[in-house]
Amino acid sequence: MYQFSKRQFFWVCTLVFCAGLAVAQQLREGTLRVQESVENMRDAPNGRKFGTLLEGTEIEEISRDGKWVRFRIEGWIWGPSLEGFVEERPREEAAAAEPAPRLPLQDAMPRAKRLVNEQYGTFYGLHIDADLELLRIRLRVGDIGQERLRARQRVVMKAIWDLVGDELDKPITRVRIETNRADGSGAVGTIFAECPVETLEVEELSEEEWARTVRISDDGGQSWVDEP
Repeated sequence: MYQFSKRQFFWVCTLVFCAGLAVAQQLREGTLRVQESVENMRDAPNGRKFGTLLEGTEIEEISRDGKWVRFRIEGWIWGPSLEGFVEERPREEAAAAEPAPRLPLQDAMPRAKRLVNEQYGTFYGLHIDADLELLRIRLRVGDIGQERLRARQRVVMKAIWDLVGDELDKPITRVRIETNRADGSGAVGTIFAECPVETLEVEELSEEEWARTVRISDDGGQSWVDEP
């Protein structure tokens, strides 16, 4: 008969102890592992077979009935093979697919651009300055002279305010037109004409009514004069 030395006996006892600890730890956590090559799953003790588990599959014990173990198992299955499955798009993809909400000014921009480009010059933009409660209209004009520039400022200001005024969700108290000089030179933003919205809300705005409240800057807003 083979005799263990003290050292060998020590290591055998250590391995057995560690294996016992591993099993005990496994039981404490309620996790068991299938050790047969294939084991049946049943809907009750000695009940109907509805599947199999392969060797090494881990299950979570819920309860026992004699030698039968009721368990929970975690796994993955191909979703499209399930009745009632609806694929969820990733958040980034779903967000990209949903159109961003459009602002009233964005909706009005094409109409304002068409209005200006067809009759009054070259449209450069429509902007809201929320801090100043100001709607800014920017356009370039050709060599049209001072008188026609003043008339154009009034007409465009009134037409665009009629177009967007009721749709804006920010308080606006003034409308400003920014252009280049009346002879077609200079940068857009050199000449300003600014008017209170109360004036623009008059149904038929005459040149005299507009001139009473408008103020003009010929230096990009550094100095202002009231239009006589």
